[in-house]
Amino acid sequence: MTELKRPHLPPSSATRLHADIGHESPVAGSIPDDVPSRFLDRLAHIACQALQVPVALVSVARDENLRFTGQCGLADPFASAREMPADRSLCRYVISTGEPLVVADARSEPSVAAPDIPGLDIVAYAGMPLMLDGDGTTFGSFCAIDTRPREWTARELRILRDLAAAAGEEITMRQRAFRAERLDAELRDVIAVLERNYSESVRVVRDIEHDIRTPLGTIALAVQTLRMHTDPRASAGVIELLQVLARSVDHAAELAQNLGTSASGRHRAALVDLAALADDVCAAARKLRPQLSIEREGTETAVVLGERGELRRCVENLLSNAERFAATRIVVRLAVDDGFARFEVHDDGPGLPRPEDYAHAWKRAAGLHRDVGKSGSGLGLSIVHSIVARHDGEVIGEPSPLGGAAFGFDLPLPAPAEGQA
Repeated sequence: MTELKRPHLPPSSATRLHADIGHESPVAGSIPDDVPSRFLDRLAHIACQALQVPVALVSVARDENLRFTGQCGLADPFASAREMPADRSLCRYVISTGEPLVVADARSEPSVAAPDIPGLDIVAYAGMPLMLDGDGTTFGSFCAIDTRPREWTARELRILRDLAAAAGEEITMRQRAFRAERLDAELRDVIAVLERNYSESVRVVRDIEHDIRTPLGTIALAVQTLRMHTDPRASAGVIELLQVLARSVDHAAELAQNLGTSASGRHRAALVDLAALADDVCAAARKLRPQLSIEREGTETAVVLGERGELRRCVENLLSNAERFAATRIVVRLAVDDGFARFEVHDDGPGLPRPEDYAHAWKRAAGLHRDVGKSGSGLGLSIVHSIVARHDGEVIGEPSPLGGAAFGFDLPLPAPAEGQA
């Protein structure tokens, strides 16, 4: 009986050679294997010349068939089809075991079912597995076939193994290139869908902007009428409250106007004094939250480049977040240092349960205080995060010296004009 030789490579028992390879190859469908490879054909030709054999094949498992991505010496009809049923090839043993198969005379080896192929009498066979580079998955074989019995030398098997390695690398590169092209096409499709959705979103936002303006106009008119016809004997608190309402209505109208601008991605950058903006927001908050001490500390001027309406939303959302959790005191701090303006809102509330929660608080719907019923919608801080990112800034979240939490942001200061220090 002819011995199955696997010199220099791990052995395996003959019983494993009868494993079924009817499964789909990991390469099938992921490389354009219906297009013959000239490079793999050349490798097969080199194998025929170097080993003095009539046939050499580079085969890839594909469903129940073997696809010849490289070949030399194979007769028709298989040469033209570049494919044959897997059960008609000794390559199935190499692919099923992932190990080389070396047969000196298949006619006298009962553990190997020598296939009957018209025009090709397979007697001696040597096949090496093809593996994905960096993966180790066997997807095919590189084989040399002789029509006469022969003892394969160690040198011949080394040549065949090196050619198999080169073929595996080539197929791996083709696979990666094919996947990259396919992913690129899929990405283009996704971008097209996003563009369509974006256009629809802009239309919806502009409709909302239009619909919001009508009730805001009614509220603005009502507030203006109240201010014009307020009884002179009304308390100073009522008059100030009407002023706060008037400013809030104006700000809401500004936000509505900016909806379309934000949706279309067009932002009107201008110089904005964060200090003046913070003073204005704090003044309004004191009228609406008289039970809280809302203090403003730090620099009196901090000019940054940005969209005023969006920066006001940041300040208001941070202050509103602090108002929900503060016990008695809120401190708004503003500082300018090292090319940045830092805005912070501190409160004397419970703070966040764990230090790592401050990084997660900026995520949409974080809800870190649901157990005490104060988590809100979870949108305020996430909106701040998005706006600050659009202004090339960074958000800040950490425990406050007041005992609660401190949230804020750093924004870059505009570069000084030419000729200024």
